[in-house]
Amino acid sequence: KVNPDCHIMITTSANIMNDHIRSVLDKGKFNFNLSIESRQKVNNERIRVNDNCRDVMNNIRYFHNYCKGKNTSLTFLVCPLRQNWQEFPDFINFANDLDVKVYFHTVFKPYNLALWSLEPSKLKDAYDKLSKFDFPEETPSQKINKNNYLKLIQQINTWYDKAVKREKVELNKEQALRS
Repeated sequence: KVNPDCHIMITTSANIMNDHIRSVLDKGKFNFNLSIESRQKVNNERIRVNDNCRDVMNNIRYFHNYCKGKNTSLTFLVCPLRQNWQEFPDFINFANDLDVKVYFHTVFKPYNLALWSLEPSKLKDAYDKLSKFDFPEETPSQKINKNNYLKLIQQINTWYDKAVKREKVELNKEQALRS
């Protein structure tokens, strides 16, 4: 009420939308960081237990339309996980279609979900498959998305190099114990 032009940033998983939320949003200028891990129903609901992928996708469309109407920003935040790395090109294409920026976080824990902790062969597989994709860079969002994707690919390659070193250290330890 005091400052209706004040921009407010909200980070959300976009899993809840109701009349109360819509009425609050209508009163201000909200920018959104939407944390999404999958656009695939089974994968989304496995990563985000009790989530409803269809509702999330409908809410993403609502937030997208809201931000266009209010001239505010919408950004996707993605946590790279063992369960979703195959979807990264889809995230970029989806974001590019909406003219939305994508940022990839680094997940360290839990270890059993973190991408960096995969064995070398699986990291190499991820790197090889993801490296084959190329994306347009005609708009500012597309340029940022392509750059963020390439940084993620580089990060996966670094994780691969470190995983190879970890594997060698473990092998040397085993050999030393046997001697």
